[in-house]
Amino acid sequence: MSSRIWNPASYANALKLAGLVAGITAVSATHAAVFRFADNGFPLRWNINQYDSDLLPDQNPVTLAIRFHLMAEGWSSTNRTRELDAIRSAFAQWQAIPGLRLRFEEAATVSNVTDVDASDFKNTVVWLHGNRFINQNHSFFSAFATGITVLTGSITDEIIAEADIALNSDLSWVTDYGYASFEAQFVEAVALHEIGHFIGLNHSPAGGATLFSSTVGGINSTAGLSADDITAALALYGDTATLKSRSTLKGTVTAGSTPVLGAVVSVEGASGTLLASTVTRSDGSYQLPALPAGAAQVRVTPLDGASSNGLVSGPEIDTSDRNEYTAAATGFLPVPAQPVTLPAGATLSRNLTVTNGTAPFRIARTRRFLTPDDRTAGAVCIQLTAGLTNAWVGVYVPSLPATNADLRLTGDGLTIGPTVVVPKALAGMTLIQAPVSVSPTASPGLRSLSVTSGGYTAWAIGFAEVQPSAPDFNFDGLDDRFQRRYWSPFTRAEAAPNADPDGDGFVNRREYVMGSDPTNAASVNYRITQVKLDASGTTVTWESAPGRRYQVYRRSALGGAITWISVGSPVVASGEAAQILDPQPTQTIQFYQVRDAQ
Repeated sequence: MSSRIWNPASYANALKLAGLVAGITAVSATHAAVFRFADNGFPLRWNINQYDSDLLPDQNPVTLAIRFHLMAEGWSSTNRTRELDAIRSAFAQWQAIPGLRLRFEEAATVSNVTDVDASDFKNTVVWLHGNRFINQNHSFFSAFATGITVLTGSITDEIIAEADIALNSDLSWVTDYGYASFEAQFVEAVALHEIGHFIGLNHSPAGGATLFSSTVGGINSTAGLSADDITAALALYGDTATLKSRSTLKGTVTAGSTPVLGAVVSVEGASGTLLASTVTRSDGSYQLPALPAGAAQVRVTPLDGASSNGLVSGPEIDTSDRNEYTAAATGFLPVPAQPVTLPAGATLSRNLTVTNGTAPFRIARTRRFLTPDDRTAGAVCIQLTAGLTNAWVGVYVPSLPATNADLRLTGDGLTIGPTVVVPKALAGMTLIQAPVSVSPTASPGLRSLSVTSGGYTAWAIGFAEVQPSAPDFNFDGLDDRFQRRYWSPFTRAEAAPNADPDGDGFVNRREYVMGSDPTNAASVNYRITQVKLDASGTTVTWESAPGRRYQVYRRSALGGAITWISVGSPVVASGEAAQILDPQPTQTIQFYQVRDAQ
């Protein structure tokens, strides 16, 4: 994945040419809490406060919603509608972040696109062939890149005026969230990553962030936004009330009196899950805005060297022409986590000092699969699910100062067994693995891994994730799997929790609980929630729809030829629960049923 900011000569004189390319490759991905900076020192962003007519941005001049144009042909002829819907859902997921002011608006489609045109005043999302120069030969689209984002605007005053996304048509693409293989790219996740660049975010050092610099095929941690991605988006486009409830952590990282470029600063919340991460700039400064207030801890770790076989390096953080982190300092030792209390609506300054030195070892790769005999390796986020037992988490190190080691993961709800060291397990690397069980109540989110050996601890920031039991990528409180079953895209208005698309009186959140079809009014499963017996009879309570008429029936046994007998008159429900009193004797067993009244 990559992105580029480009300034065609046809634009106003205020625009300045600069290359900023950001995207994701087919072998790995980047993170969103690292901003792109303009010449004036401010983060690059869209102007959502007023329409800047000098730059002619592709925005609605009245609502300031950022427009996007989809390529009508999609990637394939057989799955085109869902391919375009996957991109729509990716825009909707960014927009749905609670407290975000940013809005998107779909505009007219484009057709027969063969190149990105960064001077046509349209934000397009298209599929193009890779392994060539695009954007009038200004941007190289690698054969291994899943996508590339080309930004156009003024880096003199940090304003984005146009953003174009190209997805690699030479790769295989899928739209099914249940896809179980790794041979194809998930459209929604790659689009989600590129839209992060589209709105001004750089790659992240956190391995499980949507904006990590690389990805593997299939459904993985890039699907759905992480806390790190969310925090970064709020920092750029959060509303006033949300930002007043959140906190900013800032400071400098130095080695003695020397500023450290490219040090990873990460913050974990009280549960041990990753809230956000960033890297320091050339003056050693860092800033993490829009953090949730409260108890937290901050740690500093080095990136990998640019030429090493590692998890993430400086050039992977910033793939633009600026290459701001190519010379990132990696010759220092990690700093143990320091507790902080993040104040709501205020800024906490915390300067951090590291010690120069050569690490005796580092975590060079993670293992994707959770069996002890697996020998795959990559820069991938390890996926864990709540309630998982005896899953073997593994990482690789090039060498160890001792024959023993201890593998740990941050955060609550984890039980980790004894560490097993397997020398020369893969390509000369040592495998460090341990059995891990995940409590059903473990906090979902990104976790960091550590390996301690010979008195030294190496870190992999955000390279494990405890997935939520019910995915909710659009933050509406309803299980996405239910919405995906009935709607494409699953983020459309009819799929909202309180929508009633079939007009049966039961909104979607209730149809989900009842197990009924929200698109079919005849598909209703009325649940009896309580049967209470006392001296006056039996009170039957059931789920209902306001204004709907119900008839309750009873019989003394199930099966056979016994007839259902009506209980009283039809009941007109006034709310989401209705009840009736059956005054019959309570000494015998009765079975009850609720139906629509005729």
